[in-house]
Amino acid sequence: MKEKIKRNFSKSASKYDAYASLHKEIAGRVLSQIPEDDYKYILDIGTGTGFLAYGLAERFKKAKVFAIDIAPGMIEHARAKNPYPNIQFQEGDGEKIPFGNDTFDLVVSSSSFQWMDPKKCFFEVKRVLKPEGDFVFSFFGPKTLQELKGIVGDKSFYKYPGAKELKKLFEKLGFKSVGLISEVKKDVFPDFMTMLRFLKGLGAQTGRDGSKKPLRLAEVEYNKKCSCKGGIRATFEIVYGGMSK
Repeated sequence: MKEKIKRNFSKSASKYDAYASLHKEIAGRVLSQIPEDDYKYILDIGTGTGFLAYGLAERFKKAKVFAIDIAPGMIEHARAKNPYPNIQFQEGDGEKIPFGNDTFDLVVSSSSFQWMDPKKCFFEVKRVLKPEGDFVFSFFGPKTLQELKGIVGDKSFYKYPGAKELKKLFEKLGFKSVGLISEVKKDVFPDFMTMLRFLKGLGAQTGRDGSKKPLRLAEVEYNKKCSCKGGIRATFEIVYGGMSK
């Protein structure tokens, strides 16, 4: 599945920013939640095309920002448009972070952990954080696209734990001052195919087993169940978190 993720997100890199208004909004929220501190080494996991990394480099001008992503196409795109000398972009897997223990004062991630194994990636985050280092992040929670899941089946989507389950995991891993909040928002798309193009443009067309339901039947059922003023509705759950090592 990692090879599919690499391939899909690499293919989407050139048009990702055109579809990423929600992701940019979420990244801005993550950036605003980072405490003021004299960070020297910062890691951005799942950087995508780099907009959170750019915000970090601008806000923490004295820090060295390392930004990793599993998709080489994303890294190539982010690197090509990088205006900041204090950012280093490189390929890297959040489940096996390519840095040594106790390296970073701050680790961040926005809208990427839903593609990873939570136990593996959060263990790795704790490993690379310095003592008392901060960890601030967001990801799409289990209620995301619940309308589409109800029509095509859960097996077509990655499953991810909710905020309560994650809090237990963080505490078990030994993180301190664990804070998690979940926000649910409804977006409206003019039609079903526009929504699918939006998801594909973000590289999110990879499911586990895929849906057996014909696309036209899924569209008819979605329109019947989820129509609203302006088109069709879709749910996105965003979980924000902050804690320290």
